[in-house]
Amino acid sequence: MISSVGKLRRDDQGRDMASLVFIITFLLMAPQLKSIPAENITEDDGMIMDDLMKTEMCPDTIKVRWDELLAREPHVIKQVSVNLVFMISSCCSSTVIKYVDAYQADIVLPVILNYKESGLSSQSKVVPILPNTGVAFVVKRADRKHLPIKILSSIFSSWPVLVLTLLLSVLAGIVAWILDTRQNTEEFPLSFVQGSWEGFWWAFVSMTTVGYGDRCPKTISGRLFAIVWILTGICMCSIFTAMLTTSLTTISLDTMIPLPQAKVAALFGSIEATTGFQRQAQVRRVHSIKEIQEEILEGKAIGGLMDSFTLDHYRDYFPANEFKVQEVISQEYLEYGALIENSSLVSLVKCLKNLRFSEESEMYEYAELYMGKSMKSGLEESMTSGDQTIGVDPEGLLFYPALFTCLGILTFFLISGATWEMCRRTRMRKSERGATKKLEFLVSNTNDTETQKRTALLREFEEQVAGDVRKALMSLRQKFSDRFLLPEKNCNSETQKTWASV
Repeated sequence: MISSVGKLRRDDQGRDMASLVFIITFLLMAPQLKSIPAENITEDDGMIMDDLMKTEMCPDTIKVRWDELLAREPHVIKQVSVNLVFMISSCCSSTVIKYVDAYQADIVLPVILNYKESGLSSQSKVVPILPNTGVAFVVKRADRKHLPIKILSSIFSSWPVLVLTLLLSVLAGIVAWILDTRQNTEEFPLSFVQGSWEGFWWAFVSMTTVGYGDRCPKTISGRLFAIVWILTGICMCSIFTAMLTTSLTTISLDTMIPLPQAKVAALFGSIEATTGFQRQAQVRRVHSIKEIQEEILEGKAIGGLMDSFTLDHYRDYFPANEFKVQEVISQEYLEYGALIENSSLVSLVKCLKNLRFSEESEMYEYAELYMGKSMKSGLEESMTSGDQTIGVDPEGLLFYPALFTCLGILTFFLISGATWEMCRRTRMRKSERGATKKLEFLVSNTNDTETQKRTALLREFEEQVAGDVRKALMSLRQKFSDRFLLPEKNCNSETQKTWASV
């Protein structure tokens, strides 16, 4: 029969209820639960189990002392509301179980037991109590803030293959130019600079299997070389792609931290500290779970070792978005138990051991009942949350940042393009207006100039005509004068002699 007293402070949350497993399993259980009335509680915090059968192996009083180092939450809650102690018994009846601080105790708990080393079946002073569910190795999640920089670094880390690929493309282009330039000068000119450049372009697009077809060898030797180069280029591109894939995959997957030689934090005197020592880890022993968190956050420890019960109880210290359970270390031999210091309780030890090993499945059921409901979901969340890829999967870490970045850049380009188009059209309108005004001005200036030219030409023509007329009149006048007014000038010598005689 299992008995309990008092009301838990946070029973609605289930955490203090989960803490009772150690006490429930200690002095082990019966098929049903029973609450002890408050009037059965003694003033010295003892409790009389009136409903249990009396046996010869049980004394009137059993003194229990909690080990101050190991009696920690969530496994043990020594004091709850009204400072009561939960006392449970399966083997004894009418026995007062009394909590004492002195060292003259009949039973000391908890202690760490080792199935393999101590040979529990032959030990008469130790009793295993709480089954171990494994040790969780808790580490800090990788910082995702610098993930884009890491991706770019991984891409740039493949530069040797890229440089080698470009050099081979240049060499292949020169060879293709040499083999094809004499009979195909249109696509591979005789000029070394132009021909080698065209050859490099052909080699690069052929290597990437694009093959635009704007350049291609015509000669037999050139085409044979093209076959060899295309096969080589496919291999080079595959190597480059494989290196990028490996780098991105390495970044997307969280690096597994090996436990051996790793600095880990664990509670003093706990199974976790012993497990870390057995796994050759550098264990930093602390006194509280809060100190484990601080050790990890400050970088003094790379991770922490806690059992599943403790991790679930203190899950607020280790949120799933910052921490993860890298692995759960199976622990088959270490277990929390009790040390029977009173040698007269040999029969009680045998009874407790028989119950422990014969009712082991029931013990696990109680552990699952009080701790497993929230513990299981908490561990699954801690182990799976945040383990996302960086690919184009909608659940990936980079999908939405990349999507929103592309949308932002596209929006910026669209707005910039629309602004540019508006400014361009405005400038065109202004230019057209300016050109029209300039044309009008030129036309008006041209008209004035032509008028002036015409006027000048007319004046010049008038002056020329007037001059010609004057010259013609003067010539006619001179001729008339010479012929009629001075006839002697126009006669021959005989006529002149005649006139003279007359």
